[in-house]
Amino acid sequence: MRLLLITEEFHRVGGVQETVERLSAALAQRGHQVLVVSMPFDGTEAVHLARPAAACLTLAVAPRYKPITWRHLERLFKNDAGSAELAGVVRRWAPDLVNCHVWSWDRFQPVALACRKARVKLAITLYDCNPMLRQPHLQSAVNRALECARAVIAVSQATARQFAGFAPAAAQARVIHCGVELAAADAAEAYGAAHPYLFCASRLALESKALDLLLAAFSGLLPDYPELRLLIAGEGDDRAALESQIAALGLGGRAELLGACPRRQLYSLFKGAVLFVLPSRMPEGLGIAHLEAMACGVPVVATNSGGTPEIVKHGRCGLLVEPDSPIALAAAIRTLLDDAARRLQMGAEGRRLAAGFDWSDVARQYERVYLDELNLRRF
Repeated sequence: MRLLLITEEFHRVGGVQETVERLSAALAQRGHQVLVVSMPFDGTEAVHLARPAAACLTLAVAPRYKPITWRHLERLFKNDAGSAELAGVVRRWAPDLVNCHVWSWDRFQPVALACRKARVKLAITLYDCNPMLRQPHLQSAVNRALECARAVIAVSQATARQFAGFAPAAAQARVIHCGVELAAADAAEAYGAAHPYLFCASRLALESKALDLLLAAFSGLLPDYPELRLLIAGEGDDRAALESQIAALGLGGRAELLGACPRRQLYSLFKGAVLFVLPSRMPEGLGIAHLEAMACGVPVVATNSGGTPEIVKHGRCGLLVEPDSPIALAAAIRTLLDDAARRLQMGAEGRRLAAGFDWSDVARQYERVYLDELNLRRF
């Protein structure tokens, strides 16, 4: 098959980008022709540190949908123009199928319109919900886009349920969880740190990631665990705010922001950690970093919301805490720090559970949707 995957900011580090990169590579290994089309990434931070495996074409302009009103009749033409470049790309490349992996709600409808113009079948993969949920015109736009799709895929049951609240087509979504590079995790050697450390890998975005709560919880633990350190990998707009909090809490030399790390280094950091800790402020669609920690045999402490409980089984491979509580977060970390045998058991169970999420298996599930539900021939 000729497959075209559409996403946003492909060259930025993030869970959706990771999914598109790994999925496109796995589909290509299965004999399909794959092209990634990305909407522009204007930022300079948090970029890929290695060349993606898939070929990528970046659009000049990101198509967006804005509601047409009497005061803004010009949007009738702007909305259509926004999808024209994308429709041209789709028409020229002539794929058997377009799989949409955008997460900004004002881009769903232009993608669906471009596919309709090019007369190409469309599948839409849904990730987590966001604050735009409260904007009725965007809910309607997403609903119309899903109605145009031949198949709807969700990265978790939680994501499917959230979208189904205003878009009935999402209730029939096929759930395909994201994956993990098991071979890379197995091959990694544990990071050789001078002190035991908690590890977190996350975009530095306080709107969605409760890294400030993590620092607060860590600060409260230090009197009882003076050798413990906290390493946070990732970049983002809130780096300065986190640096200020580290200084205010007197955590210099104890908590360190590592910046964006290559994938090989990340697996090494996962593997050397005592625990992986990532509290979320907004519900995660799934959480690839949790899977990566599990694949490395490291217990996880995460937030009990969104799709996270679908992969992090409470009491088996980690502990789940309620949102917005540094006290509960610190208590969960303390529980596992004080029980080495339980950490070992949880790490082994996490590795066993992660074995069902290899990217090759994820690609086969996507391929099954393409072939069975869209009535496409393999070649």
